[in-house]
Amino acid sequence: MSSTKISLIPDNAITEIGKKVYDDVAHPVFSEVGLSAQGILKFVALPFKFLGLTAEQLEAKYKNFIQSTINKVPSEKITSPSSNYLVSTILDSVKYTFDEVNLYEMYSRLLANSINRDNSKVVHPTQIEILKQFTPQDAQIFKDCFYSDISVMFYFLSVKLESKWEQYTYIFDLRNETFTEYPYNEYDIKNTIDVLTVLNVLGENDYYEEEFLTKLARKAIDTLQIKYPVEKPLDFAGDTTVIALSDIGKKFKRVCLNNESMKEQ
Repeated sequence: MSSTKISLIPDNAITEIGKKVYDDVAHPVFSEVGLSAQGILKFVALPFKFLGLTAEQLEAKYKNFIQSTINKVPSEKITSPSSNYLVSTILDSVKYTFDEVNLYEMYSRLLANSINRDNSKVVHPTQIEILKQFTPQDAQIFKDCFYSDISVMFYFLSVKLESKWEQYTYIFDLRNETFTEYPYNEYDIKNTIDVLTVLNVLGENDYYEEEFLTKLARKAIDTLQIKYPVEKPLDFAGDTTVIALSDIGKKFKRVCLNNESMKEQ
């Protein structure tokens, strides 16, 4: 029985892949904004073998990334990138995230904003250094929490059901006083909070009266009481954690989650 072996990228193919990506996709746009072919090729001068990709697969993934990024910027607003270091670092780092939707999209939006005339001055190389530290879990929780700049509250609830304690996590929009059950557990969320704190993405929380937070937490308990009707009130224990973006975090969020004009922000 014979089988076809998929060849990994040979050492001498790296430059050729870079040339194809540059010629087919990047050249029409990036040449106009001051990036040379030599600069574009920097992102392929790396050992890709361990990624297990064929040359064709790697070429396709980079083409899709660059084209997706270009499509986020109106053609009349394309300008020179705010930092060539940032561009080359994004193209270097994104190879680890081709299959991680949230991280991939954050890299794309950061790059798009760096070549958007309205937004390029808001982009800074430190933002790519922050993003490089994110895991897929960090990216998902960050995205879920900070679709706007308001503070959010996590409520970690333990409820005794049929002699067994069950764990629930709820995320609260403190502005609209709405909440939803959240799939990540307390351990995962607090790990991400620690990471965001070390990266200076989180800042001081807005002040909320304890009575207000308790009232919101009670909504989650009442929801469970309806879900699991029993003759007496549920036996439970809960803990709340409120988080908010720092000024650094707000700018990071705007360039990595948004790409609308920031001229007025």
